Order: sequence, then structure tokens, then C-alpha cells
Amino acid sequence: MSQPVLIARDVYKRFHGGPQPVEVLAGASLAVQATQSLAITGASGSGKSTLMHLLGGLERADAGNIEVCGRDWTTFSAAEQGSWRNRCVGFVYQFHHLLPEFTALDNVMMPLRIRRESAGIAQIKACEMLELVGLASRMLHKPGELSGGERQRVAVARALVTRPALLLADEPTGNLDSDSAQLIFDLLAQVTREHRTAMVLVTHDLELAKRCGTVLRLSKGILQSMKRPADIVD
Repeated sequence: MSQPVLIARDVYKRFHGGPQPVEVLAGASLAVQATQSLAITGASGSGKSTLMHLLGGLERADAGNIEVCGRDWTTFSAAEQGSWRNRCVGFVYQFHHLLPEFTALDNVMMPLRIRRESAGIAQIKACEMLELVGLASRMLHKPGELSGGERQRVAVARALVTRPALLLADEPTGNLDSDSAQLIFDLLAQVTREHRTAMVLVTHDLELAKRCGTVLRLSKGILQSMKRPADIVD
């Protein structure tokens, strides 16, 4: 078996904002291979979003190590972290975080322009990705002119336009109705499979979690394996 795209070993994280430190992660570990989809569930406030920030190199763990594409986040300078993230990691959040003054096409082109690809090449790749998510006729519309489901599809296209090895999706369907949620998940599953992308999905939607190949539950700072996704109950 090839090297996992993502490995987290014994990750610890505490917050010190109050009178007592709060231990959010207490030795969390996971590994994800190319094309594998892994869902993380857990109660609100259990640390799921914190874990995702650590996996994507947006925050540093207090202890443990996290490797993406064979490199540990702690070995990078801040500039190197940003470059590696742009190269290897795509993010989709509950809120789309699109730039409202730019068109869907411009938003999807942005990660490619950040890595200094030419405007022409970036536009071609962004158009192809928007077509893949079913928005070929809407690519010149701004976010305010799109529905909630359409905006989230643009966010998916933006996350995947760089062909990242790892996709981190934090409650990507949390603001959508059931039909739109299923559509977004189907898109994520299709594109990650076709591009051999590893996906880590945080979700409260147990039906979506069951559709992933592996399901972990974050409880008391530890990731606990569920025996079978089909056995998950709320």
C-alpha cells in the first residue's frame, strides 16, 4: 500500500483562554489514503473544527505530528506552509467564503492565480471545474446572484481546481436543504474519486457520514473508530 496522503499521530491541543486550560484533543490519530473518504462526527464543541485546522496546517498542535503528502507541518516556515497548502490541500467550509465582488469564475481562478499560473491557463481550468459541478451557465454571476446550493458548488470547484491530494470539508452541507446536501456530497465523492483525492469530512449529518468509507467519532479528544458506517446511530 502506498504512503497515506494524510497521517496524524497522537495530536494534542489545549486552549488557555479561561481560568483553566481546556484540552480539546488528547492524542487523536488518523490516516487517509488517496481516494479514501473519512467522516468525522461528534458532539458540538468536541473539537472537530479545531482538528480540521490542525490537519490543514492552519493551526499548530501542542504535541504530536501531522504529515500531508509526506511532509510534517512543523518542518515548514509560515511561507512554506502557505505554498504547501496551496499545492496539496483544498478546503470547503459550512459557509462558502466566496469573494462577493468577484464572479464565480474569478473565485475559482483565485487559488491558481495565487500559485502564479497564467490568467489564460487558470481560466481554462476554472471553466472546466465549474462545468463539472454543473455551473457552466452561471460562471459569470457573482455570489449574490446565486442560490445557496450554487454558491456551495462554486466553493467546491474552488477547493478542487488545484487538484489537491487532500480535501478537508468542514460541515460543507450544514446550511443546505436535504436535496442540495446530497448533491454537494455526490459532487465531492465524484470529483475526489476521479482525481484520486483523499477526503476528510466533518459532518453532523449521519446519513452523509454513512456514505463515507470510514467513520470516526471524536469524543473526549480521541478519535474512536466505528465498526461499520451502517451501524451508526444518533
